[in-house]
Amino acid sequence: LRVAEAIVARQHALLEEGEHAAAPLTLKDIGADVGLHESTISRVTRRKYAVTPRGIMELKAFFRQSVDGVHTPDTIQRRIAELVASENPARPLSDQKISDILAREGIDVARRTIAKYRGELGIPGRSQRRKSS
Repeated sequence: LRVAEAIVARQHALLEEGEHAAAPLTLKDIGADVGLHESTISRVTRRKYAVTPRGIMELKAFFRQSVDGVHTPDTIQRRIAELVASENPARPLSDQKISDILAREGIDVARRTIAKYRGELGIPGRSQRRKSS
């Protein structure tokens, strides 16, 4: 119960606002909060579920890795999709340019990571997105 309470305390935004508000959270973080080793947290959360305003969720679903200590892959992928959706079709952004824009926003992500996330989102490369005017 203490573990579930600690998870909810850390991920209340996810419950209230949805997936886009999920914060990075590791087994180690919760272990530190409740005074247990991360392997114990892993065992305690395995095959356990919580009834939430968003439906029934496995406790493991609350854990999110961070790319840079602050941002989850989901938030970065969402931002990449926003940038690509708002780009000039005649001059699409390169992966490096997207990386540079994110860096100015305080999100340090390598160009290769941008390419990986873009691929996972099903967004084609710059040359395939280019439309002649």
